[in-house]
Amino acid sequence: MQQDYLKYDTIYRKFPLSAIIFKDRENYPIVYLNAYAKQTLNPLLVIDNIKEKTEENYLAQVMRFKDHNQEASFFNMLRTLGSVDGYATEIVTPQDDMMPVRLTANRIEGEREDTYILYISDRTEGILSSLSPAEINNVLSSVFYISSHTDNIDEAINDILEYIGKYVDVSRAYIFEDISPLYTSNTYEWCADGIEPAIQNLQYLKKADYNYDVIVQSGMYITDDVRDLPQDDREILEAQNIKSLAILSLVYHEKPIGYIGFDDCNSYRVWRKDEIALLRNVSSIIVSLMVRREAESKVLRTIDILHKITDSLNYIIYVNDIQTNEILFTNKALREVCSPDGRALEGAQCWQVLQQGEDGVCSFCPLHKMIDEHGNVIMDAYTWEFQNTVTGKWYLVNDSIIEWIDGRMVHMETALEITNRKEYEERLERYASTDMMTGLLNRITGYQIIQNVLDDTAENAGEVMSLIFIDVDGLKDVNDTYGHDAGDDAILSVVDSLRRYVRKEDMICRWGGDEFLVMLQCGQQVAAQKMGAVEEDIFIKNSLNRTPYKLAVSYGITEFVAGSGSSIDDIVNAADKKMYDAKTNKK
Repeated sequence: MQQDYLKYDTIYRKFPLSAIIFKDRENYPIVYLNAYAKQTLNPLLVIDNIKEKTEENYLAQVMRFKDHNQEASFFNMLRTLGSVDGYATEIVTPQDDMMPVRLTANRIEGEREDTYILYISDRTEGILSSLSPAEINNVLSSVFYISSHTDNIDEAINDILEYIGKYVDVSRAYIFEDISPLYTSNTYEWCADGIEPAIQNLQYLKKADYNYDVIVQSGMYITDDVRDLPQDDREILEAQNIKSLAILSLVYHEKPIGYIGFDDCNSYRVWRKDEIALLRNVSSIIVSLMVRREAESKVLRTIDILHKITDSLNYIIYVNDIQTNEILFTNKALREVCSPDGRALEGAQCWQVLQQGEDGVCSFCPLHKMIDEHGNVIMDAYTWEFQNTVTGKWYLVNDSIIEWIDGRMVHMETALEITNRKEYEERLERYASTDMMTGLLNRITGYQIIQNVLDDTAENAGEVMSLIFIDVDGLKDVNDTYGHDAGDDAILSVVDSLRRYVRKEDMICRWGGDEFLVMLQCGQQVAAQKMGAVEEDIFIKNSLNRTPYKLAVSYGITEFVAGSGSSIDDIVNAADKKMYDAKTNKK
């Protein structure tokens, strides 16, 4: 919205009529008012308030029709015909002043929605000396349409020169730009049929060799008849067969950046005041295009520099718009990962190309943490680790909110692949939590898992659980008789039987040398059935007579409730006691 305001302000700031631009929506939200409209309709209106919140300012707050029937008639004509010329009516200002006016309006079609440009003139003063409101409206609307519906600024400027050159019936329309403290160049030119182009001969002209300073400082250099000029000027112009001309300076932020000229090689003419006023407004639009061209050129140069810097880095880097999620910049490392076929990523929405299976903004997008629901930045930077859904690799990610080349706030993300480091950390964690001989969880990890289930914040709070304390019978005799390798084989054989009948989501840990804890998500009765199956599996192994010893286990089962906050030691001791009783009964 701010960009729209600045675009309109560049064009209409010094426009010699009240101009209001509003959207074709309910109540007609105002997009822009120029200074004339402000002064004429509501001197107390603070225009700055409209820059950021145009939706809260409506046409009726600035002017309203005295006669509702005339209001309905005016807007019906505008919607039906697309333009209204010199509609005579009376309006009421916010100060309740009655104003007899003529309204001229035109619809400008946009890609997403239409807007209207409304010109207001006091019926007691007239508009301009000889051009009708319709002529002004049509010419400026056409020029504005060309300027606002182009992707090629050079073509737009040339099209405007041709359109205006034909409208005011001149032989040549051209632009000279200030390219250095000493030189100017003819950068654009349109010529009527039969007129020889001169642009190729007018490059890098020294300012000191002609009246450049006079032209740009005075604001205009106009003559109806070159024969009235001083001899030096007349000789230069007559050599080009110029009979009359009008030159107006191009100014941006009070600084001359060149001038626009119109030559008539066919006849001496009288330049009317209204023509000059019209050309001045056209020149303002051209200035806005030239400024936009330089801004876009600066962006392209900056983007090129950014590519040269970032394409040599191992980091993945991209920038996207925080409002639309449109990707504005990517470096080589990202393109190689997400666009191996070379298709452009810029212009796409980030979630479409950087992630897989997303149909909207990612739920894990860091902007959710960095920007609140009102669009305010609450965190300038955020660091996290993430496994990308396209590559499957892990990255250390740094996100920032920064000001982009064109002044808007954007999201920049840099990511360094850490897959090897992540795998190493996972191996270390696995080693730290695993019993090296059996591959089961060790006692410390098992203890923590049970404690987490007992904690009152457990996810499965209220669920009935079973804890089984298991001991391998006669392991000492196996070690003493057949050696510790045989004892290790006996332990591993028992672990194999346990794994057959304990689900992955349940837990087995090695509690001690020949002691194991199993935690099951079921009641004591089902847990006993599972242990019956384990004993049956051990019986089958014994029947194969592959070892000189027979395997056997003793166990005790205790039931508890997840999230109950019970003591882990009490539960383990209860199961241990039942196991001991079972072992004693066997003896």
